Parts: sequence; structure tokens; C-alpha cells
Amino acid sequence: MDVVFYQLPVSLNQSTMEQIRSTIMGIGEEVPAIDPACQSIGHIFFQVDGDNVETAEIFFQQGCTFYLWLEDEQPAYANQMTEAGVNFYNNIMQQV
Repeated sequence: MDVVFYQLPVSLNQSTMEQIRSTIMGIGEEVPAIDPACQSIGHIFFQVDGDNVETAEIFFQQGCTFYLWLEDEQPAYANQMTEAGVNFYNNIMQQV
């Protein structure tokens, strides 16, 4: 799993199952209400054997905490972040 942030001077790479499962726990089941004013802060890639199997835009700002999943580079569906997901990105923002 890789994360590329658009405005931050960091990127993330997780390669162990424990790390990846922890990130997946941050993906909620609820479908968010998407405000068109929300801006993506980055892109997340889930890879298997070097192939991207899932990709999403990451939305993380007040009132916008969700993943917008892409199929053929087009928005397909969205999932609200769980509290664990919000804490994950808050931790990254505090460290940067």
C-alpha cells in the first residue's frame, strides 16, 4: 500500500499485512455525503504483485473525511473514514 500526498513533503509505504490491515480498519462502511467543496489531500494505492488493485482519492479536512474509490481513473464509490482512519491521518499531519 502506498500513499502519495499532494501538498505534504512525505509519502507512505506499508508492506506488512499488519500495517495494511490497520489501514483497512480506517475504511468505514458508511457512504459519506460528498460536498463538492472538499479537496483531495492525496491518493492511496493498494498493490498486489506490483499491480494496482484498488485506488482512491483521500479526503481529509473538516467535514470531509472519506475515500473516493476509482475505477478506470473515474470516481466509482466512497466510504467514510472510521475514527481509526481519522486518527491515522491526524497522526501523520502532526508529525509533518
